[in-house]
Amino acid sequence: MTIIWVVAVDHKYGTSLYAATDEDGIFLQLADYCRVWWKEVSDDMAPDPVLTDREVVSHYFDVQGERRDEWYVMEETPLCRPSDNPPNTVPITE
Repeated sequence: MTIIWVVAVDHKYGTSLYAATDEDGIFLQLADYCRVWWKEVSDDMAPDPVLTDREVVSHYFDVQGERRDEWYVMEETPLCRPSDNPPNTVPITE
């Protein structure tokens, strides 16, 4: 069974969803989102380039969390193929 990382970002325009096959990949995507919207949390046009992806995400959502404007949920979850039996499910038969 393959494990994927899934993130939902709730913001004033709706919800954005991201998925990756590892934790570094999901933080890369989430940090890209934060960099695009960085002007929402800082007068600087972009975060300090020495910040890691995780630091960018942490700073961005710390500020947005204080404002209660945006938040995200991250989950590690199994990705089931049609041949797999997903956990806690019963196959449907006719």
